[in-house]
Amino acid sequence: MQLTEKQKEKLSSMQGTEDKCVVALGQIAVSKLNLQLQEEDVNKMLFENAKKRQELLSEIEEELGPGSIDPKTFEFTPKED
Repeated sequence: MQLTEKQKEKLSSMQGTEDKCVVALGQIAVSKLNLQLQEEDVNKMLFENAKKRQELLSEIEEELGPGSIDPKTFEFTPKED
């Protein structure tokens, strides 16, 4: 028994929609992976920056002694004993 033309058209249309959805899901998965890789890169950059900042602050403390630095003016204030 054969399907009617209308039934064939509906099934074909549904298959086309399903194919588009599968492709879209694949693109979303790739986008997620790319975002995850970008996030890892930014986290690594942030970690490296924090490490370098701490090294610089240690150098400054070694040179000038304990104190604090104003983040806006970069003025060093020695710690009072």
